[in-house]
Amino acid sequence: MAPDSNGGMNEAAFQRNVFRACGLLVVLMGTDSKITTLVKHSRHSRGSPHMWMSVVPRFPSYQFMLFAQNEKEIWPDVVKQYPVVEVIAQQSRGGFSRHFIDEVVSRFTRDPKIDVCDLLDAAFSRVCKEMHRTKFFLHSTIGIAFQLLAISYTNAMGGEEEAVAISSASPRESGPAQKKRRVQVKTAGMHEHFANLVDEEITDVAISIERLQTLDDRGWEPRCSFARIKDDMLLYLAILGGKTYPTYYDLISDTNYSTKWAFSIGKANAYVTAENTQAPTLNYKKYENMVAHAIFSSSRRNGVRGIPVRDFLPCFFGEFEDKLWMKEVLLLEGSEADSSDLLAGYDTGALAKRTIPFLAPPNSKWPQPILDTNDDGCKFGHLICAVDAYRCDLCVKDLDKAVFICECKYWELEVDINLVTRIFTGLETKWGCDWKVVVVFCSQLAICRADWKCQSVGCVKFKRGKRAGTAIANWVFQPEPKERDKLMIVVESTLMTDS
Repeated sequence: MAPDSNGGMNEAAFQRNVFRACGLLVVLMGTDSKITTLVKHSRHSRGSPHMWMSVVPRFPSYQFMLFAQNEKEIWPDVVKQYPVVEVIAQQSRGGFSRHFIDEVVSRFTRDPKIDVCDLLDAAFSRVCKEMHRTKFFLHSTIGIAFQLLAISYTNAMGGEEEAVAISSASPRESGPAQKKRRVQVKTAGMHEHFANLVDEEITDVAISIERLQTLDDRGWEPRCSFARIKDDMLLYLAILGGKTYPTYYDLISDTNYSTKWAFSIGKANAYVTAENTQAPTLNYKKYENMVAHAIFSSSRRNGVRGIPVRDFLPCFFGEFEDKLWMKEVLLLEGSEADSSDLLAGYDTGALAKRTIPFLAPPNSKWPQPILDTNDDGCKFGHLICAVDAYRCDLCVKDLDKAVFICECKYWELEVDINLVTRIFTGLETKWGCDWKVVVVFCSQLAICRADWKCQSVGCVKFKRGKRAGTAIANWVFQPEPKERDKLMIVVESTLMTDS
């Protein structure tokens, strides 16, 4: 009889008492935290602490079980050609790995010459689809909130993980300040999403007067956290968004939510990554992190090949729609414009051809086998939330150099030419020639063409259009074609807030 059926709890309690009277052990198993209260805690028969249960927080590492004959024949060939698939399968939870292996074998059987990028995109999509259909993990606001938390990577458990590099000498050499860790979260993260118990080893739990405690008298309750990337690769490669199923897309309702809406349903302070100490306390945490998440989500919309900058910008602006994401239409002087036109000529024409990599969560690092696939056409990279000393808030970085950096200014004061000059001075001091694009988020840009002093730096301003799905671009200053070197993209905060 199921415990939640009529009389189910009474029967379970009766069975427990019978087994106890016979001196036998009762074993209850489950992956839901309700297992801890499946049988009502005793309080009258014994008042002193006594053994109640043992918590086994982790299943053993996934062991390959190739059942079908074609799997046994094909899988070794796939691994020989693309070793990364074995690493991913071995370093992910079993349920994810099973779907991943099935899809990899299926695709490789149909096309032994399949490109690794297409193979990975298809396999990641399969994993995500199956989890949407069985877990419904983005079909509730709680699930979306934990998707946001998983991306923030402030909740990942385990030993310290290598961080992406920024240093005082060069912003590419050593690690930024670590984000705050939050390892004690509600069990809804396990029920509605893919968090695990924080316990790292088998824990014996006693009970005394309806209070659960460990054997050394510390209180115990089920608490959750997410695994590190290297311990659950497919969570970060597939579940957090990809080419077919974006970060906040709910397959059950066929709804593609925006990053802005995801942040509107939860408290911003619960998802802190890095702090800008010069900005207002109530604003910076929400908006700076919203920008980071919008970059993260947009970077994955073209799959593991990365997304060209010209396609990235319309996707990125769409993350700030009130509820439903849409690829923005860019309007320049009243006419529809292609973002590649705005980028033409900068960085010797290379900027429009640059690619935003498939990003890891902020300040986390992809395992080396994942990065090695960049030699085969993939484009994995990192998103850095930097400390103030590095003169930027966010930095998108591939394996060679920064693609672009972001500065978030959320003072009520307008951004004038003096502040812009200080931004440029700081960037040149810390980054030198390495930076080519800076994206500045502010309430309003109060600069006219006559104020502009940097003759080789273009400045284009975006604001929200009156019609949903549109962003209006206006040139503040456009250098002559031969003089175009660097570009400042200004996003006025009306694009991120209600118009």
